[in-house]
Amino acid sequence: MAVAKNQHSRKKPAANKTNPDASLRKHLVELLNAGNAHVTMADAFADFSAEKRGAYANGLEHTAWHLLEHLRIAQGDILEFSHKKIDFQSLLRRQIRRILQKSRVPMGDGQTVLREALVLADHNAYHVGQMVDLRRALGIWKKS
Repeated sequence: MAVAKNQHSRKKPAANKTNPDASLRKHLVELLNAGNAHVTMADAFADFSAEKRGAYANGLEHTAWHLLEHLRIAQGDILEFSHKKIDFQSLLRRQIRRILQKSRVPMGDGQTVLREALVLADHNAYHVGQMVDLRRALGIWKKS
């Protein structure tokens, strides 16, 4: 006697399962926006007095203005590589929208937007750390 298979009794994949790719993208957006384990860019540059913006600290090679200008130019370069050139103020928001999509870099040779966003987050975190060191050396970093 043959038993008929009930197709409705097959287990269906859970709709609520975590998508590791989506989770990674979410964490990357949080890193770019909030810094997570790092000082945020907004905090690193907040309340920086005009007279200290061009000041050198003993043993450090860059002023606050140098660091900010380098970050601005590098962010533009990294994001422009990912997609066509757009207004600077909207670059980070545009990159975050692209992170949420799965796409390859149009001008690249296999790089993904996700990879470029990781480069951007890593680069920004490094220089934000330099900014904190500069502020400490100038005596203008708030103690937490």
